[in-house]
Amino acid sequence: MGGGAAMMPAVRNPGFYQAVAAHSGCSTVGPGHGVARAIVHSYNGNPDNMFGPPHHPDWLARDVIRHAEELRGTSVYLSSGSGIPGEADTLGPSGLPECITQGGPLEGARMPVPRPSWTGSRN
Repeated sequence: MGGGAAMMPAVRNPGFYQAVAAHSGCSTVGPGHGVARAIVHSYNGNPDNMFGPPHHPDWLARDVIRHAEELRGTSVYLSSGSGIPGEADTLGPSGLPECITQGGPLEGARMPVPRPSWTGSRN
């Protein structure tokens, strides 16, 4: 499950969860859903099986940023990386080569997608 999908239960059930967190997720799939589609394609999947063809309204219905107001009163933790290996990444059995050749480009391609810019708690 991606970070955006992990946040959707809290968006769809305002007030039910005290907190929600996502790591390295694409919180917007509406206008920027090309990245989500590219990720699914990279694993030989069919992104139309997610929410329909590119302009189907279900893509916008699952855009966490578009529905951020539904998270008011819920503690939110979002984190994300650039896809560039950091000092904690090693060449051991962690799959670093795959992270560099597959994960890095996907994270890098996602960089233009709008991301929340706030920090701390906003109720």
